[in-house]
Amino acid sequence: MKKLILLMLVTSSIFANTLSEKQESEVLTAIDNICGDTWCEGDFNFSFNLFVCDENTNSCVLQADLIVYDYSGEVETEKRFPQSCIVKGYTNFNQMVEESRWGYDLQWPFYEAVTDCVTEMEEAVYQVWE
Repeated sequence: MKKLILLMLVTSSIFANTLSEKQESEVLTAIDNICGDTWCEGDFNFSFNLFVCDENTNSCVLQADLIVYDYSGEVETEKRFPQSCIVKGYTNFNQMVEESRWGYDLQWPFYEAVTDCVTEMEEAVYQVWE
């Protein structure tokens, strides 16, 4: 229920994103780019779908699908676990990423905050994963 309420807040018009659509896309891309070398090396693949920030709460909501593939049997199956978590202390694009010659990289303190958030999502899935 907590996740549903959080998702409703994120998608409602009263929760205005402090990031532009382009900035949100750049942050999600930077998170996805680091994923292959970090969190995505574990039990789950990730689809990072939404990153909405609110300066009133000084936090952002990261929404992702954690994906498990089952290779048993003749057909590969995919199971998705929609999750969200809150990254506290960040609402400004320049606090999150720094420009590099390849695009944008995560700032180290923000990377650590996202790591905590992703770990929270993984732990929630482990509680329901069969």
